[in-house]
Amino acid sequence: MSAAAHDLEGSGLVCRICGSPMADGDTFCEDCGEPVDRRCPTCGSGLDELGACATCTADAPPENRVEIHLHSWGAAVSDRGRVRAVNEDAVALRVSAEHAAIVAVICDGVSSSRDPHLAAAAASSSMADHVTAHIDAGAPAIDALRLGFAAAGAAVAALGVLGEADPPSCTCVAAVMAGGRLTVGSIGDSRAYWVDIDAASQLTADDSDAATGVDGGITRWLGADAEDTEPAIAQRRVEGAGWLLLCTDGLWSEISDASVQALVVDAKGSAPLGIARRLIAAANAAGARDNVSVVVVPSALQRDTNPVLLQRGST
Repeated sequence: MSAAAHDLEGSGLVCRICGSPMADGDTFCEDCGEPVDRRCPTCGSGLDELGACATCTADAPPENRVEIHLHSWGAAVSDRGRVRAVNEDAVALRVSAEHAAIVAVICDGVSSSRDPHLAAAAASSSMADHVTAHIDAGAPAIDALRLGFAAAGAAVAALGVLGEADPPSCTCVAAVMAGGRLTVGSIGDSRAYWVDIDAASQLTADDSDAATGVDGGITRWLGADAEDTEPAIAQRRVEGAGWLLLCTDGLWSEISDASVQALVVDAKGSAPLGIARRLIAAANAAGARDNVSVVVVPSALQRDTNPVLLQRGST
């Protein structure tokens, strides 16, 4: 055992977010970046649950990065990546009334369209709001998702100008986890996975030329020029320990499914935010040629607190 390993083992300190061992004197976790000192290093004020200073925002996330934290119920992180100048992805998390269901959404702006970031933002917020409202009203998850996609499609289409060649457009993947049932819907190449100790199982099919072996782009999207906006919807039972993972192609194009599964399972016991940060960090380490966004929602078996929504950052 190396001296460094012995120091980590002997300190007894672990990161509150991802559970990684830490040495005495560490000011942040080397795996996920979580600050150890819960005081702002600039002004001395207390930090919130996401590590942001309530007074001077000195520890705010980098520009073009968003983090959403629902404690043990779920988390989302959207990051600019290493190459793109701006973040054109958008993420959303909602909890329905009485905590009956979690609604998760990721949208990826189509870079060849005008204002793709606006398309992704409009679609994600509209989708999350409408799906949650329909779930609260008693609609089945499948119906709620179909109505959510219709509302998101209309919101994006409204951004277009009559006759323009490339109006604002985006992909969308959304999921409802209620009890032991998971319902997912998608348009485009943003994906949903169920991850457990056995595998990372892809739950959605890519709407892209690449999926059929042709070198090209996506074949379905949300936007004023979209011809087919009916989502592909699937359901499955989820039992035991596992995680719903939504992600943009910025993750799955950089990291294999096997690597994603290993990163998630190796962090078992960590808060969802720590898992999401690890996935983003791995994509950035691999080059992150595109924006990278992930949502991580653990199975009900792994939740222990009431979901209090915390969000910081901006795209």
